Amino acid sequence: LLRIVNGNEAAPGSWPWLVSMHGGLDETFFCGASIYNERWLITAAHSSNIPAWTLKAGAARRHTYSRHRQVRKAKRLFVHPDFIQVDNDIALIQLEEPFIFTDYVRPVCLPKESDPPAEGSKCLAAGWGRPSETANHYMRAMQELYLDVVNWKHCKNVVENAEQKLPYKISKNMFCAGGTIGHDACSGDSGGPFVCKKENTTDEWVQYGIVSWGVGCAVPNVPGIYTVLPHYLDWIKEVIANNTDPF
Repeated sequence: LLRIVNGNEAAPGSWPWLVSMHGGLDETFFCGASIYNERWLITAAHSSNIPAWTLKAGAARRHTYSRHRQVRKAKRLFVHPDFIQVDNDIALIQLEEPFIFTDYVRPVCLPKESDPPAEGSKCLAAGWGRPSETANHYMRAMQELYLDVVNWKHCKNVVENAEQKLPYKISKNMFCAGGTIGHDACSGDSGGPFVCKKENTTDEWVQYGIVSWGVGCAVPNVPGIYTVLPHYLDWIKEVIANNTDPF
């Protein structure tokens, strides 16, 4: 559902936890995901209906050779049991073979608290999604974009009463960010991580959200919608504990 609009090209190695998802025999790119550990990825549930996934990590450019790129196949998918339309929009992917962690491939940090990011937080989203709502291609180079977390009630009112209405409601499992004219996530960025800088650190980023949905892309004054990842920390741990193969 979402892509990065008017972002900046991300430097190689700056998003080592971001994975591109490719489906079908031709390995068409369609969504993003984040690395939880060597064998598990976090993504959006609505990104999970493509067969024969290939997962690629370690390279900022999709079509350029990189010695840092690692490619893995999906083994199993776990969609949240309460996922419906865009609510509880989270899924886990178990890999056939583990990633090998390097400076270019490593797991994202997750929050310890269960709350969404605070209103006004300056955070980042990234991906290879379409550069505009009307574009028919995905970006070759990873794009990143700073986005401010906005007031939940204001966002609910704006999104649910937007001129381009969608049949979805904003729940407490979602938060909103962006709304600045010309800046947003868009089609192809779905499932990717929304990260915020940890307080009192210079360069430690924590994933608070999953790129989920929006009303168009970069519609003036209309924020994008993200899954509140901290709400699902217990579910993530439970699924992984119950489905981790013995070595």
